[in-house]
Amino acid sequence: AFYVVVVDVSDNPVEDAEVTALLSMPSMTMPETPFRVSLVSVGKGWYRGVGRLTMAGQWDIRIDAGRSGQQRGTAQITVEATAQTDGASSTVRP
Repeated sequence: AFYVVVVDVSDNPVEDAEVTALLSMPSMTMPETPFRVSLVSVGKGWYRGVGRLTMAGQWDIRIDAGRSGQQRGTAQITVEATAQTDGASSTVRP
């Protein structure tokens, strides 16, 4: 699961944003096709979405937030995913 907090310029929580996460793996040799994860509000500016990093390696995660179909803010982070021996989960480190 992914958790994101969205705040306005005054650092107040935003409860009615449209929030998506785009997950992409830049090291793939094929054309990049990011996975899109929609996040839903869980209160007080926090949003939650469920997605899976399908392979070990470096992933770029871009978070877009907006209102009424207009993008208002973007954040990006790069993480390293390491597959677990059971193949069912992964560890992510920023």
